[in-house]
Amino acid sequence: MGAEILDTVRSWIQQRRSIAATARSLSIHDNSVRYRIARFCAVTGADLDDSDSLVEVWWALEYASIRQSAQSSRPGPKRENTEHP
Repeated sequence: MGAEILDTVRSWIQQRRSIAATARSLSIHDNSVRYRIARFCAVTGADLDDSDSLVEVWWALEYASIRQSAQSSRPGPKRENTEHP
């Protein structure tokens, strides 16, 4: 559920804080968007009506996305051949 909430907040910011546009982009009901945003605020203590908080949340979501992309593009550790000749 946490990933869905974060995706919803990220989409809501990208959709210029439009509940209706966010709901359409995620194919969910408007009330689901409202619930997820309220849940995010309750859990994090963020006030998304405050510009400074909104920018901090946006930055944190972007940073997490960049880190996730960087980690997924790294080659995995080399596996040693454990077979004996």
